[in-house]
Amino acid sequence: MKLLLVVLATYFLHCYAEWPANLKTFSHAIKGAYCNPNQEIEIFKYSRGPAVITEQWYTGAECFGPSTIIRYYMDNNIKPYIEMNLYLAHGIGFVSNANEVNGTLKSKMATSDKEDGPGYKRKFNGDDPGVPWGTKRIGHTAKGGGLYNTIRLPFQKSIRITFETPYGGYYWYIVRGAENYPIKIGDLVLPKSAMLKLYKIEKYEMQPSEYVVVASTANKTGLLYKVTLAATSSDFNYLEACYRALIDDASDFQFLSSGTEDFFLSAFYYSGGLFHTDHAGLTFLQNPGTMSAYKFFEDDPVFFQKSFKLIWRCGEPKDNDCYQPGGGCYIKGNNQYCKTKDGMQVHKIPHGVQLAKTTMRSYVWTYEW
Repeated sequence: MKLLLVVLATYFLHCYAEWPANLKTFSHAIKGAYCNPNQEIEIFKYSRGPAVITEQWYTGAECFGPSTIIRYYMDNNIKPYIEMNLYLAHGIGFVSNANEVNGTLKSKMATSDKEDGPGYKRKFNGDDPGVPWGTKRIGHTAKGGGLYNTIRLPFQKSIRITFETPYGGYYWYIVRGAENYPIKIGDLVLPKSAMLKLYKIEKYEMQPSEYVVVASTANKTGLLYKVTLAATSSDFNYLEACYRALIDDASDFQFLSSGTEDFFLSAFYYSGGLFHTDHAGLTFLQNPGTMSAYKFFEDDPVFFQKSFKLIWRCGEPKDNDCYQPGGGCYIKGNNQYCKTKDGMQVHKIPHGVQLAKTTMRSYVWTYEW
């Protein structure tokens, strides 16, 4: 009995010792405000850091739509520390029924009968594919709104959040956070100086077999946190592409996947269709070659101590020795050289496999310090 009491006392003392004594919640909401088109609008400001944004929620098809840009200004800087497309940041690279025609939002996702002022009635017709869905970190739970995330966004002194959209309309917004809040990724608590960083490629047309570095940092310690990819082509052959990482100035890269859909924890060109989990998800799929997907690395962290590069490619051969046990590769220019039993050979596209140009968008998030 004494041993049990000692164990329980030690446990509770340990837990109490880890509890920050100066935690303080802050929360803010906006209800039925109006946004003017092409105008940067401030929606939140807070100046008592260090603190962490723990949740955000956005609703309003015109103001918080697929073209909306969210900006985060840290520590009184005049340039945004993070500038992101709202939908792509939530893993959604395409919305098939929301299209821009001559600068006007033409959307089956949400049409509205507006009254002059707050409280106008909104009616929906058509479909918003895959809605509702949600995970512990991101979600899209309503037609024309319900975008949320619980991604931990730290700041040291202050934060100012704004958005800009091409359209006018009404919006609703919630933001919440806490001062002196520790960030835990997987089983690890990050240093207090850790900051969330976004590496982005907004639109890039890749040539067949071309490599693209989607994230690169040097003289930093940290971990890979999240990847979103949106890509479109004349077919899905580009999904043969593997993700690779160069970690801590290494000359040989490590494969992070055996293909693109494998990286996002699906298989056989997303044969099961749309899915959403805490680890990964497919938010859009359309033949002949369009998709968008996300992957979180909270429970399978990829660490770096000095430097980090994440590399994607426009297609791969299916029968290359690099992918067999004992194979090793390195990149030089747009060629991949592989260590095989016959020595070094150039990675080539095998006969019969045709690759096409692929237009891609990529968001890669890391925590760095």
